[in-house]
Amino acid sequence: MVMDETKVLPTAPTKRSGRFRTLLRATLVVVGLLIAAVGGGVFYALAFPPRYPVRDVELRVESSPERVARGKALASTLECVICHSNPATGRLTGRRLAEIPSALSPAAYTANITRDVKTGIGAWSDGELVAFLRTGVNRQGRLAPPWMPRLPRLADEDLFDLLAYLRSDDPAVEATTASPQTGSLSILGKILMRYAWRPMAYPAAPIVAPALSDRVAYGRYVVQAKGSCFGCHSANFMKLDEQQPERSDGYLGGGNEVYDAAGSIVISANLTPDRETGIGRWSEAEFVRAVREGLRPDGTPVRGPMQLYKELSEAEVGAVYAYLQTVPPLHRPRPTTDAPKAITASAEASSDRAATLKGRALYERYGCRSCHGDTGVDIGDLRQADNKYATDAEIEAWIRHPEAFKPGTKMPAFGNVIASDDFPPLIAYVRQLGRRSKP
Repeated sequence: MVMDETKVLPTAPTKRSGRFRTLLRATLVVVGLLIAAVGGGVFYALAFPPRYPVRDVELRVESSPERVARGKALASTLECVICHSNPATGRLTGRRLAEIPSALSPAAYTANITRDVKTGIGAWSDGELVAFLRTGVNRQGRLAPPWMPRLPRLADEDLFDLLAYLRSDDPAVEATTASPQTGSLSILGKILMRYAWRPMAYPAAPIVAPALSDRVAYGRYVVQAKGSCFGCHSANFMKLDEQQPERSDGYLGGGNEVYDAAGSIVISANLTPDRETGIGRWSEAEFVRAVREGLRPDGTPVRGPMQLYKELSEAEVGAVYAYLQTVPPLHRPRPTTDAPKAITASAEASSDRAATLKGRALYERYGCRSCHGDTGVDIGDLRQADNKYATDAEIEAWIRHPEAFKPGTKMPAFGNVIASDDFPPLIAYVRQLGRRSKP
């Protein structure tokens, strides 16, 4: 018998290779199901924005001049005025929020909150407004994005003061028809609106503010409700605990990334009593000056988006300081990413170019950009400077002591901050921005 060595007999498949094919097939099925689930979830989030039950609140706020005055101050403290004010008119008809990351919204706008019944809140009842401000759900059952603050801990009387102001005849909230500015959410923003961001619970019982005489308790109330300081000054917006603020990640230790009017990242400050990286070495008077006047103990200006809180009395800010001394200190060095960029003119540059670069450098150095943005039109409208003031001396007087021209303004006094020789190039640059940004 002769063997044919050219013929190869087939080998029987092994049990091991069969198990591998079964495992591979199962893996592909699982991956396919995961892709389908994720794709379906994304499609659902994009195609079907969530709706929530609308809370029925029976309420009618009684107004008085005193209540309106308190409400106006509170609207500034809560930054309603800053976020909703048209910089050209001063009316609360809404504006674009350049500081919202484009990853969440390519174009974010605030709403018209004047008394106009068509495009404002004139047709809203007091109960609808209270429910919205508490929970974030509007009268159509839609949830506002998280950059619209919720007020679940604000005392009832303070909230009623705010409503009285919004219903008042103050020029800022006078009925003004404005074309609704339609913002947009990114795909990520829409997914978060569907699966992550949720309404706040409506308070189960009346909320009463502590007495101002109880300094620590009242300071805690301002930090967590009336001023909501803990949001920006903790470690991360995504890790805030709105129900129990003290449990927020890095509570009041700073480090959160916030955005100024120019869209630049600013790292929030550490407000704990740590002596090296917080306010442990600050006196109460120094803290009050920083909050109400915008000047640090070393005389440098506080940088935006931190605003002045002149509406809070010295006693109220002092109470905040007293509370902050009770907060556990956190040692958190502040990154230097918020330092202004150095801009210098080259030796070959023309004199005009050099003057522009110097003015721009000063605009950066003194923090003007953080409130006025790159174009000069944001929280404050620099077009007004070029239009209203015929001489540079008048603009300089405004920059030195803005309170003398506009009581209650959010702009700090720079009289003892800006060097005298820096005023001419800075003013020239301000005028240039004003002319460049005119419609």
